[in-house]
Amino acid sequence: MKITYDSKEDILLIKFNNKTIQKDVSFGWNINIGLTRHNDIGQISILDAKAGSFLPIQLPSTIVKTIAKFSPQPKSLPCKSHSTRQTRAH
Repeated sequence: MKITYDSKEDILLIKFNNKTIQKDVSFGWNINIGLTRHNDIGQISILDAKAGSFLPIQLPSTIVKTIAKFSPQPKSLPCKSHSTRQTRAH
């Protein structure tokens, strides 16, 4: 993850990976979430970040919920049951 801030333009950019952005989902006029081909979040850009009180970074709960929705969920590993073998003494 890489976070950059352009103070001249007042733009905060949070890049999660280097994958190509296929589409943007906008929240209001100043927050855009860039989605990759597989709908993973590639980046979040915030316009007027300092003016909009996003610095220090504070995202509204609706944005956090959306990030969770599009973020890949951890895959659960198959659980193998270990049978206990009992041996009888002769």
